[in-house]
Amino acid sequence: MYNEGAEAKGGNRTVKWWAKAAAQGAGCGVSLGFVLLVGGRLFEPVPVVAQYERVPEVVKAASFQLVDREGKVRAELALDRDEKPSLILRDAAGKDRVGLVVEPDGSPALILSDAAEKVRASLWLESDGNPSLALQDAAENARASLWLGPDGDPSLALQDAVGKERAALRLNVKGAPALEMSDAAGRQGAALQLLVDFGPMLALSDAAGKQRLTLQVLPDGTPGLILSDAAEKPRGILLLESDGNPRLALQDAAGKVRAGLGLTVEGAPGLSMADAAGKLRATLVLGVDGAPALAMLDAAEKQRALLRLTVEGAPALGLWDAAGKLRAALGLTVEGAPALQIGDAAGKVRAALGVTVEGAAGLVLSDAAVEARPRAVLHVLPDGRPSLELLYGDRVWRAP
Repeated sequence: MYNEGAEAKGGNRTVKWWAKAAAQGAGCGVSLGFVLLVGGRLFEPVPVVAQYERVPEVVKAASFQLVDREGKVRAELALDRDEKPSLILRDAAGKDRVGLVVEPDGSPALILSDAAEKVRASLWLESDGNPSLALQDAAENARASLWLGPDGDPSLALQDAVGKERAALRLNVKGAPALEMSDAAGRQGAALQLLVDFGPMLALSDAAGKQRLTLQVLPDGTPGLILSDAAEKPRGILLLESDGNPRLALQDAAGKVRAGLGLTVEGAPGLSMADAAGKLRATLVLGVDGAPALAMLDAAEKQRALLRLTVEGAPALGLWDAAGKLRAALGLTVEGAPALQIGDAAGKVRAALGVTVEGAAGLVLSDAAVEARPRAVLHVLPDGRPSLELLYGDRVWRAP
């Protein structure tokens, strides 16, 4: 027990115990300018003259070790067998838990290990200065990696237990993000991207890594679905146009649209079919009134045949020549009476054949005049009696 009033002789003067202790400490190489003691009350600081030892500016050694009270090495700074400087921190059991090293090319690395000395996390700089981080499982297999590419683009990769990359999140040079997912063989199966010029896109691939389905939203807000074959060639395209109407296009292996299905602005459905050259050859549509119409076109995409139903449901067939002139028309009236018209190269009706509802049949033959005047009329009345009229100028000849 220290006594504040205790004194010790020191030459020709008396010093208190704490001054003597300070002087003894200075003699051991400890520099002490002032001593301030607190023990219920504050003592005035007392200057103490200390003897200073010269401190070396440089300390050289092959290894530095820090030991705990039990003499166990807990930290070591040294050069390894490859002459790489390293700092190792150990736990109370003597296991390496933290390592800081500098590779021969000057790249630093930080390594964190578990209690079994398995490396679980690594942070390092590549030779180009870009950082990388790896997280590893208990078997020291990398399971998550984060790094910056040569252009500074960040990437995050997730690996399975055998080291195969199964998911990756990246930013490209333009800052567009992309998420990629792969199967157990490392083949990409799904990718979600935000393209700078084309908007968001989802791509799904088959077991061979071929992109087979693409879902995309264009910058104008138009969504689209693309189905591709094993050669990654688009074969089916489903779009929702800016007017809100859907369109479906089917393409052959050469990329030619062979069939299209869609709705008009008024909501009427339509089907179109094209040949191998991409020329439109047939269309099937429903009018706004719901009446269907089938059109057939030649290789020059000129309409040559049209089959349709009127609003009342009466069928009609029209045939055109290569010049676009109607040459034949066949139809039924609303009452069901058939009628046939035949036209010449100028599109003028030259012959008409029909049957009335009452059963009377008639044939009319016209000339090539502008008005296409009838020149011969043949009737068969319902009672079976025939009649014939021949017209020439103002003269008419009838029989009987």
